[in-house]
Amino acid sequence: MNIPIPGGIKGLIFDLDGTLADTMPVHVAAWKLAAASFGVVIEDQMIYNRSGMPTVKVAELLNKDYGWTLDPVLVKQAKDKAYHELKPQIGVRPIDPIFQIANEYRGKLPMAIGTGSSRPNAENTLISLGIMDWFDIVITANDVENHKPHPETYLKCASLLGLQASDCVVFEDAEFGIIAARDAGMEVIDVRNYL
Repeated sequence: MNIPIPGGIKGLIFDLDGTLADTMPVHVAAWKLAAASFGVVIEDQMIYNRSGMPTVKVAELLNKDYGWTLDPVLVKQAKDKAYHELKPQIGVRPIDPIFQIANEYRGKLPMAIGTGSSRPNAENTLISLGIMDWFDIVITANDVENHKPHPETYLKCASLLGLQASDCVVFEDAEFGIIAARDAGMEVIDVRNYL
């Protein structure tokens, strides 16, 4: 399926999980395993509804929404451990329509990753897909103070690419990321329309 790039765009910015890489099944399974160790139950939609946010932030929101008192740092440690254990079993696949766009434009336009994942997880995913060298910039949860839906992730991508926000298009699958890209003043392609 052809995904049109808006005219005048000088740079492409991609979310990672759920946009370029099909990692959400691993993340959801890891959340469930980690949550069980704390005596709580996670349903798939609880994670999908907060897609694009760092683990600590998700844990804080789950505490607020469900009256839990989980330590977000301990939850992150347990979830990261579970993610690394489950990833080889479940696997990570490219999301073909978006992967094809990145492949088509690599070396032609500046490209960045703007993700809510930690740097180790993001780099691990990019390496496992064999595309680490496709991107000029990789901005992760470790690189910003304010996470999506705040626009900082995408504004930092544009700045480090040497571009104005209005020169960039963002590929996103999550509401928080779409809000972040729009608030940054960027064009947004909601990839869910093409999956």
